Amino acid sequence: MIEFGVSRAFNLALSTLDGFTIPGDIVSSSRYWEEDIVLPEIVVENGWAEVTEQPGIGYEINLNRVQEITIRENVYTLD
Repeated sequence: MIEFGVSRAFNLALSTLDGFTIPGDIVSSSRYWEEDIVLPEIVVENGWAEVTEQPGIGYEINLNRVQEITIRENVYTLD
């Protein structure tokens, strides 16, 4: 399954947990995307991915890239 970096980052974070033995496929962002929607880009070299020390999933959303690839946007308000 082709994933954006957000789900790939969650997959990578889960893969580092003790007792976790069946991770999903994790590949470099560049395998499928010219530019992914997470920063920094997820890089896998020789079967290894560097795990960030940042809190949460360890990656930020690249809002500029999300805006570039957005086709339609709906805004909902609670008036």
